[in-house]
Amino acid sequence: MSRLWFITRGTFVCVPPKCGGTAVYRAAFDVPSTVSDRHVFTAVRNTTVFFDPDQMIRCGLRAVQAYRDPVERFKSLWRDKCRDGDDNLPWLEGLTPSELMDFIEGRPEENHHWRRQADFYRPGVELVDYRRILEVLGLPQIRANVSRPDDTPVPVERIRAHYRADFELASCVT
Repeated sequence: MSRLWFITRGTFVCVPPKCGGTAVYRAAFDVPSTVSDRHVFTAVRNTTVFFDPDQMIRCGLRAVQAYRDPVERFKSLWRDKCRDGDDNLPWLEGLTPSELMDFIEGRPEENHHWRRQADFYRPGVELVDYRRILEVLGLPQIRANVSRPDDTPVPVERIRAHYRADFELASCVT
């Protein structure tokens, strides 16, 4: 599993992809505005220590994880990787939302961008709505990757079925 847990302000933090990570990384690690939103994680990865979640649990620090509604997260994934294209995942460019869902269902654990948020979660971790994560961490409010209106329908029922465990986590979100 991808190591996405890091420490900021004495708190272990996990921001699964498509859950506001760009804003969190910019705020927590003072990533300059000269670094494009698309390259923020790469800049942080080169200068930050990331932890395996099981290491995090043994340390006893407060731990929070950002959470985003799975349908909204899927829409963000589709816009970013399929509609707009991404050099790191070029084979996704041009896929429709249904084609992306076909791809994900066939490879659910292949990439952390579409892994279930529940895969990153550990008992005892505080789940925080991704729109509140900066506030909860006491970090400055930063807007990044501002979405544009998107009229493309997504396969909501398939998303609900595939990300069922993520929907179950929603009752724990603060």
